[in-house]
Amino acid sequence: MNAQDIVYLLNEVLELDKNAIFNLIEQRVFCNEDLGNHPTIMVTQENDKLFVGLLGIINGVVAWEDKVVVAQYSEDGELLRFVIKDKKKFE
Repeated sequence: MNAQDIVYLLNEVLELDKNAIFNLIEQRVFCNEDLGNHPTIMVTQENDKLFVGLLGIINGVVAWEDKVVVAQYSEDGELLRFVIKDKKKFE
C-alpha cells in the first residue's frame, strides 16, 4: 500500500464509524526509547516519556514516500478526514 491507498482506506472506515476511528487515532501508548529512536516511526514526548499512536506507525510505513498522513479536525475537535502532506512541509 502507498500513502494514497492508506488515506483512502482511513477515510472509508472513518465514514463507517467516526467514533471508533477517532478513538483509535487519539489513543497514544507509552513506548520505549528503542521505538522512539526508530528512523521512520513518529512518536511524541511528554514529560520525558515517549508515546506512539496509530498515525505514528502508519507514517513509519509511508516514510519512504517522503509523505505523512495527517488527521484533519474541525475547530470543535471533530475528526473530519485524513490527507497526505509533503513531509518536508509538515516538519
